[in-house]
Amino acid sequence: MVISVQDKSWTPSNGNSKKMRQSLLLILTVLLSTQNALADESAQIKRLIDTVYSQGCQNIDQQLSPLFSSANPIKGLRQAIFFTQAKSLHTDNFVLEILYRLQWQLGKIFKSQEKWEQASYAYQQAKQALERLRKMGIKPSQTVSQQVYYGLVDILFTRYEKEKRQGLLKEVVETVELFKQAELENYFQDDCLVTGNADRVENHLGKQTAIFYPILFPKAAGTRSVELLLISPNKKIKWIKPPWRSVNEDISNFKEKVEAFRRALENPPRENPPGKSAKQHGNALYQLLLKPIENQLKNIKVLVFVPDGILRTIPLVALFDGQAFVVDKHYAVVTIPGLSLTKSVGTPLRKNPRILLAGMSQAVSLTKSVYFSQLSKTQEALRAIQRLYPDHNRVIQDEEFLISQLKQEMYKIPSNTIVHLHTHATFGKEQKDTFLLTYNTKLDQNDRLTMDRLEDIFSIGELRQSPIELLTLGACETAKGDEQAALGLAGVAFKSGAKSVLATLWRVDERFTSKLMEGFYKRLKAGQSRVHALQGAQREIMSLKESREGIVPRDGSEKTSSLIARYWAPFILIGDWF
Repeated sequence: MVISVQDKSWTPSNGNSKKMRQSLLLILTVLLSTQNALADESAQIKRLIDTVYSQGCQNIDQQLSPLFSSANPIKGLRQAIFFTQAKSLHTDNFVLEILYRLQWQLGKIFKSQEKWEQASYAYQQAKQALERLRKMGIKPSQTVSQQVYYGLVDILFTRYEKEKRQGLLKEVVETVELFKQAELENYFQDDCLVTGNADRVENHLGKQTAIFYPILFPKAAGTRSVELLLISPNKKIKWIKPPWRSVNEDISNFKEKVEAFRRALENPPRENPPGKSAKQHGNALYQLLLKPIENQLKNIKVLVFVPDGILRTIPLVALFDGQAFVVDKHYAVVTIPGLSLTKSVGTPLRKNPRILLAGMSQAVSLTKSVYFSQLSKTQEALRAIQRLYPDHNRVIQDEEFLISQLKQEMYKIPSNTIVHLHTHATFGKEQKDTFLLTYNTKLDQNDRLTMDRLEDIFSIGELRQSPIELLTLGACETAKGDEQAALGLAGVAFKSGAKSVLATLWRVDERFTSKLMEGFYKRLKAGQSRVHALQGAQREIMSLKESREGIVPRDGSEKTSSLIARYWAPFILIGDWF
């Protein structure tokens, strides 16, 4: 350190000179000791990072804990981030494992201090580190990822309340979309699922189409529970703040409402515990989700629903406004797993499509607890559709319904553009429990039509510029209330390569399934869009009743029973709605 006196005309007295030297010496001593202490602290932090790095992935959080609880954690974390970034950031996954933890912790501190810009920047850096890890094939725990991504979203909402910038809401959507992509890639164990396939749905909105984008927050991500976004035809994002926001509906209570609604819809009345009906549960959810956006939907004909979390397990069309189900509204509902998780949107079905009809009527037992019952209406269901397209179909059933035969059919010219599968399809918590039943599984229970094999088969048409425009699954189901299983169903269109999929959230009585499918294909042939064809077919089922004579239309004086909802409600269209 150099100290110079610029004004040489000033000359202190001898007494003052001595005091001055003593004061300067004291200042220098304090500065040097502070500098040494800072250097020691910096060296300690560097040694800590070096130690954590050298020991690998064991107990990272525990080893980094001294930084989180130090007297000046912000300064210490920034130094730790600097020393970590000095290592092989772009090639070393363990550096990123350390880095995202440091940045996340720094973000949490800024968030607690309500320094929102600094907090969002730190969370963004943590998110980027997690994204790099994912691209390297390293998958951090879903709980951690969820807390980082949704923690950032929480901060961005807070910033929007203060700054009112549309760009912040766009960043909210982009952050949630990245998490949805990671979820789907993790479920299907496919790191390249999204690469090169992304096509933004917003680019294909008509003048009467809107996107409903609810966001469900995990408990640990902040104080929020549910936020609602609506994307208008002009791509503007609107944050809808419903009246109940002031009550701060707890996410656990919200999930309980969703689960109760699913149970009331799916179970026969005799199996439901005493209490609210499906309509009452549906009305409670309508008030929370759709009532706040009612006025925004007056001129909308198609509502694109992007469910989050447990909302994937329920059909939006079965919500009840107090007078009617959503299926009776002036708009039809289509489901997509994410804005960038849908194959090309906006192409109507061909006027004279070639249809491959396949079915498995025989029962199959895999284990004592896993049994697929006989589908006795298979032949009748396939023939009903065959009559609608007499010159453009091919039917394979039971012993013919083999994976090899299915693949062979895809090579034929002209190409099949619609595939209708009247067979059991199950979507489990993990990809290995997700498959479609063919005769292969009857012969060998381990020989299953998995999503990977289905993707491989459908890619034949895609390579020939003749992709599958519609895949219909006539008898599929997801585990009750299982968000992961519902995620698999939501992503089946994107994974398989089909532009759209018609499927069911739970197994439905074959008699109703056959009638609904016949009504759906009739409307398609008449020129209706996929989503409006489904809406019309569901309304038709609502007008039916069970009697000794079978399934017959209701009299005009009869009211629709909520019992029928379990037969028409689980059918959802995923993907392209045109």
